[in-house]
Amino acid sequence: MLLPQETIFRSLKIIRHTQIIRDVEHIAELVARLTERQKQITIISWVNAHTLTVAQKDSDLAISLLRSTILLRDGVGISVLFRLLGRDAGINLNGTDWIPRILRLHAGKQVALLGSREPYLSKAAEAAEKLGCRVALRMDGFKSRKYIRASWLQMMLMWSFWAWVCLNNTR
Repeated sequence: MLLPQETIFRSLKIIRHTQIIRDVEHIAELVARLTERQKQITIISWVNAHTLTVAQKDSDLAISLLRSTILLRDGVGISVLFRLLGRDAGINLNGTDWIPRILRLHAGKQVALLGSREPYLSKAAEAAEKLGCRVALRMDGFKSRKYIRASWLQMMLMWSFWAWVCLNNTR
């Protein structure tokens, strides 16, 4: 069965948006970029073979991946795909290796955890708090789109309110 042209283009866009980290020096550059962006909302996502397969059918997921500030590859499946396409796959910056380092960079700041389900979500929140982060939102990424959109809207309203309170308390 051939994939529709739109699906192939969607996958290729995601692959092109994925940032390749070739070595430790590139990791340092990425850490520096994250450090510079600490006052901005930064969306970091990972794409693995399953995510890419789901995004072929789910345009909302594909759009979310493409809107990520930083999209990193996760897993051997994407590595093989990159090599088949003649691209350098770089090193694997999967979530379990990379997320603690990102959270340490944001100690003392609010973070949102999205994408897993219980009991892993609560364990991730505990780990983030142990690394010094304040977990402002944790959301089961396997809930319905309606639930996720409502939760995301609620989070954005809360952040807007917190920013408003902070700005008004500085006068």
